[in-house]
Amino acid sequence: MTTRKTATGRILTDADLDAIAEEVETSDYDIDTLRKRRRGRPAMGSGPAEVVPVRIDPELRAAVTARAETDGTTTSEVIREALRRFLDVKQAEQGTTRIGSPLDRRRSRNLEPLPAVDGWP
Repeated sequence: MTTRKTATGRILTDADLDAIAEEVETSDYDIDTLRKRRRGRPAMGSGPAEVVPVRIDPELRAAVTARAETDGTTTSEVIREALRRFLDVKQAEQGTTRIGSPLDRRRSRNLEPLPAVDGWP
């Protein structure tokens, strides 16, 4: 006999499986809505995002962390914004992620200019 478990590890009994089957058979689920659900994070622009590992010194890390806390955003977003500004690359559309949502913790699109760095244009 096969043992079925939930994602949290709870073992499902035959009675549990019967109850689930009954609910599915008698409820009115919108199949199109169920099929549209996707796993993973939402797209960050025109396509799938790539992870780019980078080593930074402790002082730069502290500055990035401080800026993220000040802006109410993540360190990743601060780094992405700094790269966009340095390379003069326009931000691609982010789909349905809204400013202030749990996926985008910024409170506004208005970011202060980045400070000048010696040796950079």
